[in-house]
Amino acid sequence: MAKRHRKTPTRSKKKRKVAGRRARAKPSRRPAPPLVADLIPQPTPEEVEKAKARFEAGILKREEAAPTGEPLQPGMTHEIVGETIEGKPVLKRKRFSAR
Repeated sequence: MAKRHRKTPTRSKKKRKVAGRRARAKPSRRPAPPLVADLIPQPTPEEVEKAKARFEAGILKREEAAPTGEPLQPGMTHEIVGETIEGKPVLKRKRFSAR
């Protein structure tokens, strides 16, 4: 029987050294375009309060909130857990819509 020779590796020593190095990132030629989120202006605190009040008013108008201690009926998602100094209800989400 003839001796079987070991196959030589397909990569040369030089290629193995190059493959072991970390690839360097090429410098970009132009700056990345701005993100869409960066183009949207940040809301002012007054706008945030106005949106919050409108959200709470909508929940109460659609009768999606129940006072604390009462069971939530189908379609109710929030519980009224108290009131602010101004008399506005404090809402707490209890579940997503169960319709």
